[in-house]
Amino acid sequence: MDKKYSRETLCVQAGWTPKKGEPRVLPIYQSTTFKYDTSEQMARLFDLEDSGYFYTRLQNPTNDAVAAKIAALEGGVGAMLTSSGQAANFYAIFNICQAGDHFVCSSTIYGGTFNLFGVTLKKLGIECTFIDANASEEEIDQAFRPNTKALFGETISNPSIDVLDIEKFARIAHKHGVPLIVDNTFATPINCRPFEWGADIVTHSTTKYMDGHATSVGGAIVDSGNFDWEAHADKFPGLTQPDESYHGLTYTKAFGKMAYMTKATAQLMRDLGSNFDVASDGEIMELSSLGVDGSRMIYANPMKTVNGLRACRNAGVGKMTFDSAGEIDKMARECPGATVLLRIRIDNSSAHVDLNKKFGAAREQALELLLKARDAGLDAAGIAFHVGSQTTSADPYLYALDIAREIFEEAAAAGMQLRIMDIGGGFPIPEPKVRFNLQEMLNQINARLDEDFPGVEIWAEPGRFICGTAVNLITSVIGVTERGGQPWYFLDEGLYGTFSGVLFDQWDFKLISFKEGEQVAATFAGPSCDSLDIMFRGKMTVRQEEGDLILVPICGAYTSASATTFNGFSKANFVVWEDVKETLMAPQLLKAQ
Repeated sequence: MDKKYSRETLCVQAGWTPKKGEPRVLPIYQSTTFKYDTSEQMARLFDLEDSGYFYTRLQNPTNDAVAAKIAALEGGVGAMLTSSGQAANFYAIFNICQAGDHFVCSSTIYGGTFNLFGVTLKKLGIECTFIDANASEEEIDQAFRPNTKALFGETISNPSIDVLDIEKFARIAHKHGVPLIVDNTFATPINCRPFEWGADIVTHSTTKYMDGHATSVGGAIVDSGNFDWEAHADKFPGLTQPDESYHGLTYTKAFGKMAYMTKATAQLMRDLGSNFDVASDGEIMELSSLGVDGSRMIYANPMKTVNGLRACRNAGVGKMTFDSAGEIDKMARECPGATVLLRIRIDNSSAHVDLNKKFGAAREQALELLLKARDAGLDAAGIAFHVGSQTTSADPYLYALDIAREIFEEAAAAGMQLRIMDIGGGFPIPEPKVRFNLQEMLNQINARLDEDFPGVEIWAEPGRFICGTAVNLITSVIGVTERGGQPWYFLDEGLYGTFSGVLFDQWDFKLISFKEGEQVAATFAGPSCDSLDIMFRGKMTVRQEEGDLILVPICGAYTSASATTFNGFSKANFVVWEDVKETLMAPQLLKAQ
């Protein structure tokens, strides 16, 4: 959008320009992949010869529209969304730094970023020197080295509220031939646009003021397009020299001012996306067939089969969990040298589904099992736990972290330096009659991790949180009767289908009728001949008739995965909204006209 527009207008209008017949409001594209007519078209996309979408981990129309809006607000040439502000700062540095490189940073920055730069990046071979932002230019100059690749600061520091002299920092950075990267989270582009004062790259935690509702975690990187990478080609070979992973493409030559953002999206987002928690040889082989490298999988089933371990060996899966001595022997025999995490048992009666009844070593066994794993030649690297599914309070996580900290300390005393913590999943999604504050939960967990586990690599398994709300079911009433003084409605889905979550996940599905009227208590049953195939008794609903449709939201977790074809009934068809939206909406559009 043209820069003549005010920032207020850009806030509302930038990023999404609908064409004739398209939605006025930005749609959410919930699709992992995108359709093309030929393999040649796909090949050109993969080689960055054409622009377009092929996998949401890299780019997605909704994400790109939001990124474009942020870029317009900042006055940049391009932007990229990330999973968090921490991720944005990581990508911003890692896009131009590699092992052996160095950068300079103001010491008055967010504590999480301070730890990321001073501890985590150090493990990757990237060193950071922290300086007093109020020091003289001459003093700051002394922190620079021949291998320095960037200068970093925050517009308004979190939480000390120090204001950065952006012009001074830009002058220093450019004198040394490096870009100035500014975290503009606290100021926002409404109050300050760092590019206008000499900054080259801006980052954001969109979780804060850009979200505004405390509902969504995210981050962004914006490039001004002003830094001349070619003028300092020797410093930035990743941008100015051929990238063999894209057939020798050179970003600065191919993309000009978009070189930095293109590399961040095409290379880093490609290589550093989410990983996969697998539980069987079937899942390992399925992911392998899809091209997922074994280094991106963890065999997280504490009770592994020999076939599963051999699949790990064949696919290059080198990370796994265990909770017993017997598993150590199996892993050492089939996958010698594997990186292993000890899963500990965490009692949590408040969990929707308690996953610790079956798995987890007792606290008092922890050190013994870790030492045994080490002595068996395995890389005993850390601790794993799962507090139970749909946990609505931070307390069980904090309790588990207290235990984990004790084990880390005991291991250190025994000469073992644990370095990985897997905090499992269990993060809640909306559920009838259940209230929770997810943001506050995550804040408490993150604060404890920052305090007690600095420099430890943190893993999580947010499966339900990611996919739970991504799928809705539309089911049809196929029969109506009355028994025991209340109506019975037979649906074309039951306990053996999508409603398997009633049994296996103890989930209270919400049923939404497309009709209005007085609500009555009713029984809902499935289509099979099994008399046990009854999902709900006394469920309040509007009176239904044969052929009526019912919407069942939030069916993306533990439903279709456990569905069967009992009695010969087919599983529910999956329909991607974006694939059918145009066809389904057309009659409504014609009617409206």
